[in-house]
Amino acid sequence: MVIRQVWFILLVVLWCGLGVRAQSGSGRGSPQLVQKQRFLDRAFIGGSMGLQLGVYTYINLSPVVGYRVSDFFQTGLGLTYIFRSYGAAFAGVPINDHTIGWKYFAQVLPFRSFFLHAEYEMLNYPDYEWLKPNGRPSRNWANGVLLGPGFQQNFGPRSFSQIMLLYNVIWDRFNSPFAIPFAFRFLIAF
Repeated sequence: MVIRQVWFILLVVLWCGLGVRAQSGSGRGSPQLVQKQRFLDRAFIGGSMGLQLGVYTYINLSPVVGYRVSDFFQTGLGLTYIFRSYGAAFAGVPINDHTIGWKYFAQVLPFRSFFLHAEYEMLNYPDYEWLKPNGRPSRNWANGVLLGPGFQQNFGPRSFSQIMLLYNVIWDRFNSPFAIPFAFRFLIAF
């Protein structure tokens, strides 16, 4: 049931964003063709990262590759790597763990600088059941569908930064590497 809802949400976002405009009006009622751009002119790379050092160490690297389908829609893929180290978190035992995953995102830009973001994310994270007696190390997969608004600041024809507040609509506190369903993201792309 949840998987159907996820696919429905992603299809709606894609459908709304694929209103690609091939012509633009000149103001006199006669449409003119928009000059075609090369693929690389519409592609972008970028990502985000986070860093905290100390007793609790957190390193997050999230590169993305995307494509501007139109002036109002962009989509892409990304990877996620998170390293966490807890000094002496559990009974004096230091813990180091790695979370890895991938994501697909789509953004609809209905206004000049504001956009709506939809993302499907799969993360593989460690399960700490092995800390219990007779437990064994294992890993879990967690799905996420993150939706929310964002603000984009352009720095030129291809460069921009984004700030987003996202909510994971299928967040499960028993199957997630994160303690809350909200995510605050900052991204830079070129």
